[in-house]
Amino acid sequence: MKVQKSILFSLITIIFFGVIAFLIFWVPSFFVEEFSYVNINFTNNILNVSTVPDDLFEKSVSRWTDVSANFRNESQNTCIVVLKSAKLDKNFNLNPGSEYGIILPKKEDIIITFCEVQKTIRVN
Repeated sequence: MKVQKSILFSLITIIFFGVIAFLIFWVPSFFVEEFSYVNINFTNNILNVSTVPDDLFEKSVSRWTDVSANFRNESQNTCIVVLKSAKLDKNFNLNPGSEYGIILPKKEDIIITFCEVQKTIRVN
């Protein structure tokens, strides 16, 4: 009888902590309707950066929202793309007409070098 009580108590405790974890970590993400994208296009030695929503760089981004960057090479040459920030150090080759996606870190300056053209962005 004592063993059954301890098993029942352990099971109730595990379920309780599972419900608390669900409420803290997963439930808020069901109610967030923020989608943030950064589109980075390289054409004719010009690096164009556009965002969805348009005020992404000025507004504060929710901690539940990932900011996705989409790199597109619209030039005729293969480009080397370099991303540098406090948390991010990535480089990759991008063939003509190709795309590459990555999740950007928030609240830090990100230096983007795309075919030797450099631009700094900050996702707040």
